[in-house]
Amino acid sequence: MHHDSWPCSRYRNNTAPGAPPAYFRVWLFNITNLHDVRQGAKPILEQVGPYVYRGYHERHQVMWSADGRVHFKDHTYFKLDSNLTAADPDAPIATFNLPLLGVLAALHGNVSPGLLPFVDLLMKVLASYREEGLHGLFAVRNATDLLWGYEDKLLQLLEKLVPAGTLPNGATVSLLSNSSSLEAALARNATTVNTGELDLSRLWTVEADQGRTEVKSWPCPEPVRGGDATQFKPGLTAADRLTVWVGDIYQSADLIVNSSTELHGVKLLRYWLDPAQAAPNPCHNQELTGLMNITGPQAAGWDGPSNASGPAVFVSMPMFCGADERLVQEVDGLECDWERHMTWVDVEPTTGITLRAFKRMMMSSRIGGLGSVLEPHVAPNLTIPIFWAEESGEAPQELAQQFKSTLYRAQWMVANLAKVCWIAGGCCMLCGIVLAVLTVQLAADPDKWQPVAADESAIAAARDMLYNTRGSASRVAGAAAWRPGDGQQQQQGGAPFGPGGGVIAVAAAGDGAGNGAASVGNEEEGDGERQGLLSRRVGGAAGEDGEIGL
Repeated sequence: MHHDSWPCSRYRNNTAPGAPPAYFRVWLFNITNLHDVRQGAKPILEQVGPYVYRGYHERHQVMWSADGRVHFKDHTYFKLDSNLTAADPDAPIATFNLPLLGVLAALHGNVSPGLLPFVDLLMKVLASYREEGLHGLFAVRNATDLLWGYEDKLLQLLEKLVPAGTLPNGATVSLLSNSSSLEAALARNATTVNTGELDLSRLWTVEADQGRTEVKSWPCPEPVRGGDATQFKPGLTAADRLTVWVGDIYQSADLIVNSSTELHGVKLLRYWLDPAQAAPNPCHNQELTGLMNITGPQAAGWDGPSNASGPAVFVSMPMFCGADERLVQEVDGLECDWERHMTWVDVEPTTGITLRAFKRMMMSSRIGGLGSVLEPHVAPNLTIPIFWAEESGEAPQELAQQFKSTLYRAQWMVANLAKVCWIAGGCCMLCGIVLAVLTVQLAADPDKWQPVAADESAIAAARDMLYNTRGSASRVAGAAAWRPGDGQQQQQGGAPFGPGGGVIAVAAAGDGAGNGAASVGNEEEGDGERQGLLSRRVGGAAGEDGEIGL
């Protein structure tokens, strides 16, 4: 069934008024001694930021299928929050001239060996090109242009000189993507997620990312697997390993329990990246511990060749936390703080719902052997950080308290059910003994037992007591019941525990979006039965103001 109603369900977006915000923070690294670095000195880095952006996440063309899957298209965009931003968006930042590095790598990867000397000569001529802010393989740009894009004059010149197709993005350069066009989002293929309706162990796992099921541009193809870090299977323990699909780095990540924690009184398990994944891995072109090399997929896309050429792009934890010690020693100005720079998610284990999460990554580059033609005094393998970013979200206190009161009340009922059953079992046994004795006595003297006229007042009192008791039970059940069709709770003899049917979601998706659902309902009435069933299975937390996207 296809749905296009608007305003759409809370799980599909966080753009409703009053919705808990999702924030995207960026810190850029400014090389403060650029002139000396070009002469061979160690770079001294200054962290500039944060630049804080409000992330808006929407899901469109949502379609539910009978095989327990949901298909949708993400639309994510960012807006600067000037009140939270602590740095000047126009501040000059000295860093690598990534456009020139990219062109150099692309030319060397797309011309015959006999033309390479000509290419090197061309690059030297281009390097002598004079424009304010250009310094060989380095450049000085303002923060906004670096992050979100600008038209590079050098690339405009190169477009006239290099073979067609060498510059697939033309002269536009940006470190990040900010898609404000809904039309562009709708033109992409749909993402497919398993709802867990038929197999609860696969609850909210990504099966296709924008229509693709594997990344072919790695030496070893990488299948799309894992969730989006918003919802995991219920009933988690400290021994469980979780898998998350991270489209930003074209691979999955495994999470393990690090500790126990709380959020507004709700007990949580804190999962963070398995340190074993930081080891060198030839399948991902990773040579150094903790430094993921995504150069190939970044240049070739999902389906391109594994040996594609492009500017060197590396991803790690901020400040090279957990990475090869040599990386930290090559530059000054980095200091790792595990609590501040690690990626982790706090998950409520009974429901598997993420209530708080921080996703943090740092991007770095190097000039490589080819860049030595233009920068002979800079070590070709010198890895310099460009920026690091953080996406975060957490359940507000009011929503956490609603979640806590409902979940813990249900747990108390389950814990005491065994006691009730034991007592009830004892009562049934006693009743059985009494009934057996009475049966024997009745068989011995049938005339002893005569019917007695019914006391109407006693019957009425008993009926009232029975109905009142049933009503109390119904109210308790109603506090955790979901109304099929829209993911909201329906009042059943008493007030529901929350005013709405919102969803707590914290994303680690590839485009910044993360609107996964504990209750993936809140859609039109036509598919309410499936949504209501799933909502009851996962016991999702309700909230009026929508999701927390990441």
